[in-house]
Amino acid sequence: MSDLEHYKEITRFRLDQTKNKLLELKKGWGDDPDNEPFSPVHLDTISDFVLKLLSHFHSIDKKIDYPVIAPAGNKSIDIHWNNDLFRLLINHEKNEDFEGVDTGIYGKSSYRESEINWQGKFDDCYEIVSEWLEKKIMI
Repeated sequence: MSDLEHYKEITRFRLDQTKNKLLELKKGWGDDPDNEPFSPVHLDTISDFVLKLLSHFHSIDKKIDYPVIAPAGNKSIDIHWNNDLFRLLINHEKNEDFEGVDTGIYGKSSYRESEINWQGKFDDCYEIVSEWLEKKIMI
């Protein structure tokens, strides 16, 4: 097994643990009685994104810490990094009835004094985040 395959296996295991914890949340979790449980498909989308991003940077010898993945209410999930090089928050709201903006990104690099503040579709999120990390932080 290659180093990258091993890394992906370990990362997928951690993502599955996170997903299973989030799937345990029942209607009314947290402080809001209207909070709905998360769907496995939504959490798979988040997991696939994180795995793709972390694996990409691992493959080019630029390691990124495993993020905090947490519920944020209103069917949204936060993916959050906070380390010496950068802070990055991605909030993805899953709303099947809405075709517009579903993701917000805010990041700040202490290394290169760079910021990112973006809103758009989750489908575009990987390119936006990986480009910002590569050009503003990792080089």
